[in-house]
Amino acid sequence: MNKTEQKAYRWLLQHGYSEKDIVYQRRRSPDFLTSDKKGFEVKKLYGKNVIKFGPTQFSGLKSLKNVTVLVFAEDTDELITQFPSNKLEKNGVINGIKIFATDYGLIHLEIKKETHKRLLSRKVEWELDSIDEVITRLLDYEEGKP
Repeated sequence: MNKTEQKAYRWLLQHGYSEKDIVYQRRRSPDFLTSDKKGFEVKKLYGKNVIKFGPTQFSGLKSLKNVTVLVFAEDTDELITQFPSNKLEKNGVINGIKIFATDYGLIHLEIKKETHKRLLSRKVEWELDSIDEVITRLLDYEEGKP
C-alpha cells in the first residue's frame, strides 16, 4: 500500500470496519472493498484541490454505484473530502476538488513553476501554440533534427 492508501485503511478502521472486513485490491479499482459490499477509491490531493484519474479508472469508477472516493492530502492523515464515484464528471469540481481525468495519448507532467515560466517564454519567443510543441522542438534539437 502507498502512503495515501495507508491513510485510507486507517480511516476505514476508525469508521467501524475491522481488518477482516476490508479487502485491499492492489491493482484494481476501487482500492478497498468492505464486507458490507461497499467500495472505496483512494485519491491523493495534488496542490490544493486536484485529484487525478486515468481514462480506464475514471470510466470504470463512474459507472459504479456503491463506491466512495476518499481524498487525502500528503501532509495530513485527515480526510479532506469524500463523494460517490458516480458523481464524477470529467474536468468537473466536487466539494471544491477539481477532477482531472487524462485521455488516451495525453500524459500529465508535473514541473516546477520556474521550468513552466521558461517553457512559456520559449513558446512566445518561438511563436508556438503549446508547451508540448516547445518540448518537442527541444527534444528534436537535442537529437540533431532541424
